[in-house]
Amino acid sequence: MPELPEVEIVRRGVDEHVVGTNVTSVQVRRRDVILGVDSRSPREVQRALLRSDVVERTDRRGKYLALIGRSGRAVIVHLGMTGSLRVLTQPPDPDERHVHVVWKLSREGETKYLAFRDPRRFGFIRACASVDELEHLLEHLGPDALSISAAQLRAAFHGRKAPVKAALLNQRLLAGVGNIYADEALYRARIHPALPCGQLRAEELSRLAAAIRQVLRMSLDGGGSSIRDYRNSSGRPGRFQQRHRVYGRGGKSCPGCRGVLEVARLAQRTTTFCPQCQPIRGSMHLMK
Repeated sequence: MPELPEVEIVRRGVDEHVVGTNVTSVQVRRRDVILGVDSRSPREVQRALLRSDVVERTDRRGKYLALIGRSGRAVIVHLGMTGSLRVLTQPPDPDERHVHVVWKLSREGETKYLAFRDPRRFGFIRACASVDELEHLLEHLGPDALSISAAQLRAAFHGRKAPVKAALLNQRLLAGVGNIYADEALYRARIHPALPCGQLRAEELSRLAAAIRQVLRMSLDGGGSSIRDYRNSSGRPGRFQQRHRVYGRGGKSCPGCRGVLEVARLAQRTTTFCPQCQPIRGSMHLMK
């Protein structure tokens, strides 16, 4: 599933092509991926998706991307597991069954197309009648992981017994981190994934906040992680998966101590860690 770096890379790639464009038409190929529109009228659905509007700016909150119109209307795009937003110079093939929505965009005599594609349909598009509605829908998200501080982590984790790995995946506590970057950040911070998050010491919180920011910025610089389906707005894969230290490397040697990386199930997610570099303390244990 695309995480913060991948969504931010898509936003940046889309931004330069869509900001300032007139949305001359919106083709809806699958109505069931669109939320927030009660009307069955195709015209009303298209209007809610910014038809006849001007794209004023783009935004990102955690793993959510937004297109905001000059009218105040907005569209939230969630890529789910396999979703993508592609900028095209020609409309996508009508027979491409995984393309669900296509925006036709015009600016200074140039026409481009923005296509939302999602083979497994875990993603969605949410229409918002106003920026206030957009803010309300995303207000449940915790602080953005790209700029997270130790103080923010301390406030989010205070009094909680959940394993730190589970806490990092909780978007209400921290927005944007998923399984890949949770494993990578915990390894860099030398913190065992099963440590109850409320028991993190001050120096551990500082290390973890710094590690989260570092790994996300490194991924941004590397074009994101393409494990299976992720592609940027131009259709190119990322490269940061080549620099993963633990994610997806269970059973292989640790890049730090050369011990064997272990794999366990935690918070219903596969978790990879080094038992030597991320030593367990207290009575913590992982479900194998």
